[in-house]
Amino acid sequence: MPRLLNTAAKEGSFYTAVTLFVVLAAFPFYWMLITAFKTNADLYSVTNIPFWFNDPPTLEHFRYLFEQTLFGRWLLNSLSIFLTYLVPTTLLFLPLSRIITMIGLQDSLWSLVLVYPTFTIPFCTWLLMGFFKTLPREIEEAAIVDGCSVLGSFFKMVLPLSVPGILTVVIFTFTLTMQEFVYALTFVSSASQKPITLGVATDLVRGDIFFWGELMAGALIASIPVAIAYNLFLDRFIAGITGGAIK
Repeated sequence: MPRLLNTAAKEGSFYTAVTLFVVLAAFPFYWMLITAFKTNADLYSVTNIPFWFNDPPTLEHFRYLFEQTLFGRWLLNSLSIFLTYLVPTTLLFLPLSRIITMIGLQDSLWSLVLVYPTFTIPFCTWLLMGFFKTLPREIEEAAIVDGCSVLGSFFKMVLPLSVPGILTVVIFTFTLTMQEFVYALTFVSSASQKPITLGVATDLVRGDIFFWGELMAGALIASIPVAIAYNLFLDRFIAGITGGAIK
């Protein structure tokens, strides 16, 4: 009996700790969600309960984003870059800005398209090399024996087996692209050329006025694709990371 009570107490402590962790981890997303759908009157009233809706939910903040700002363009700009960085931004900040100025791409989305691959491609190559080394050489040799060319064996045998590693690179770069800020702030100033991180932070914060509803709505929209990508491909992502770490 004492052993059963001890086991029950341990399980209760474990589930309590897990529940507390889940609540703490999910609370920022919950706060962002309800703030994005609150009316301004509900949002800024100090007498209302801040943790739930005191007025009916509204889509006015989302309408403001897509009708009164260039949020849709910012989102497309972020998705069109789709590359990220590994090297700390401070190491390449000045030389890259000098190069961008020399070739006349300042204040252009193409400046980010040019800059991001300079430190993304080496990391992605390193990660995929580690994954490719885990694939048995015999698979490619067997395909060549069966009549495939070297290029054909690569496309028909190696690439299908490399899907976890490729997805790992795609998800990793997509995630960091959606949160890149320093280079976008340095090279882009026109509203129509800004990615989502820069556009939301600069055009929805004016002096000491914060458009909290629109800020949270924009953050919510930007976080949904990342959450979906990780949930759909989590198993392959883990396989790609661990596969590349073996070698």
